[in-house]
Amino acid sequence: MKINVLSAIVLLLVVSSCSTSKTTYFENLDIEEMSGKMDVGNYELRIAPDDMLSITVSSVVPDAAAPYNLPAVSYSEPGKQELTIVPNLQVYTVDKNGYIYFPIVGRIRAEGMTRNELSKFIEDKIRPELKDPFVLVQFMNFKVVVLGEVKTPGQISVQTERMSILDAIGAAGDLTIYGE
Repeated sequence: MKINVLSAIVLLLVVSSCSTSKTTYFENLDIEEMSGKMDVGNYELRIAPDDMLSITVSSVVPDAAAPYNLPAVSYSEPGKQELTIVPNLQVYTVDKNGYIYFPIVGRIRAEGMTRNELSKFIEDKIRPELKDPFVLVQFMNFKVVVLGEVKTPGQISVQTERMSILDAIGAAGDLTIYGE
């Protein structure tokens, strides 16, 4: 009898102490009120000083596009005549005045442009020299900072240009049990 009562008490303590918490996202959000205040569907990032941009030029004639894509050059030991040229991802840092220096084209004011606007600008500049140019511009240092009651707060590098709040919370390890 004592064993049954003792077992029942232990079982009751174990069952009552093992509760799980459930996080409800956007619990008190008034959708009608928020719908007129934010339109993020058409948002495009604008280039700003200190942004790091990868710019790649291609064309139907790859050799003609080569001067616009700076290669990584390495030399072997002194005395040997070996030269290695390896295609490399060229990164351009926007200076404090909003400019980048692009090969052959020269100095370009990139600040305030979107990726697509800068691509089109460069394409228009090199079109007389290059048949059907295609310019790809990508952000290399895009990041977000997640603070608050998440598992791992801090800076998160982002590989795409768009990240939702839920994506950021998920990348930070989700909310803790104290997060609201």
